[in-house]
Amino acid sequence: METVQEAFKEELQRGRVYQTLLAGQAEGADLYQAICHLSAYQPKNNPMLKKEPEKFYGLLSQVWQEVRRNPYQLLKLLVGEKTVFPVEMFADAVFYSPHPVTEASVEIGAGLSYRCRGGHWISELYWPSSRQKKLLADFMHEFDRLSRLAFKKGRSLKEKPLPPAFKQAISQGIADYQQQLLEAQRPKIKINLASLDQIRADAAETKESLLTEEERELEAQEAAEQAAAQAAAESTAAFSADLNLNETERKLLEALFAGQPYKDFLRQQHQLLSVVVDQINEKLFDEIGDAVIDCDGESAEIVPDYRADLADLLGIEE
Repeated sequence: METVQEAFKEELQRGRVYQTLLAGQAEGADLYQAICHLSAYQPKNNPMLKKEPEKFYGLLSQVWQEVRRNPYQLLKLLVGEKTVFPVEMFADAVFYSPHPVTEASVEIGAGLSYRCRGGHWISELYWPSSRQKKLLADFMHEFDRLSRLAFKKGRSLKEKPLPPAFKQAISQGIADYQQQLLEAQRPKIKINLASLDQIRADAAETKESLLTEEERELEAQEAAEQAAAQAAAESTAAFSADLNLNETERKLLEALFAGQPYKDFLRQQHQLLSVVVDQINEKLFDEIGDAVIDCDGESAEIVPDYRADLADLLGIEE
C-alpha cells in the first residue's frame, strides 16, 4: 500500500485538496490552506489574518459558501471537478494474459479510482478548470481587497479584473458575515415566561371586571361564531382527508364556493388551474358521478346542478 501511495503521491494530494474545496464541509484554516495550495495569490499580509485569524477564516468560509450556492457553477470554474479519462493499462509492458480483465474497480483514494468496463479502462480523478490558475488568483486578490475595504483595515489594493458574478459572491459573503457579527453583538434579552403568564392573567381579570353586560353578550356571540367557523373548517378538512384532497385542491374548492379569487394562490403554488380542476373532478367522480367543476383554462366555476350535493359533502350551509 505504501508503494501505491508513493506512486500516486501527486494525484492523491491534489485529490485531498479538491475534496476539501468542493465537498462544502471544510471551514476555517483547512479551507484557507486548501485554497493556498492552488492559488498563486495568497493574502498573507491581510491585517485581519494577522491580528484576528479566526474572524478572517470565518469571513472566507462565508464567501466560499456564497460561491458554492451560486447557480452559475462558479465553484467548478474557480477550482475544477472530477473528470474521467480513458487509459491504456501497462501500455509499455510486454506480456500476454490468456484471461484479460474485462470488469474491475480499483479505489486508490482521495477521489482517484480506476475502472474497467468491457475491457476498457478509465481513470476518475479531480482536474483543474482551464481558467483556474488565473481566475483563482484574481478571486483571492479581490477577496483580500474587498475585505480590507469592508472592515477598514490595512492599505488599499489595486482592483483586479474579475467576472461580475465572482465579485458579487465576494461582496454578498462579506455582507452576510458582517450581519452575523452584528447579530452576535446584540444583547440577549431573557423573558421570564412565568411572570408574563401572570401579567396576562391579571390583564384578563381586569378586562373582565370592566366589561358591561352588552359587551359580554357580544363576546359570547363572537366566540360562538368562531366555534362554528372552526367546526366548518374541521368538517371540510375531514372531507378533504377522506377524498385524499391536498391543500391546494381544498383551497380552490373553498374559494369557488365563496366566490373568492384563487389565481394568486395558484400562481404562488406554481399550479395550473386546469390541472388542479382535473385532479378535483377525478377525486370526486366516485361521489358525484360527474365533473363538479367547469374550467375553460382561464376561469372555473362549480357546476350549478352539483353545487347542493357538493355543499352537503363539504358540510357547507348555503
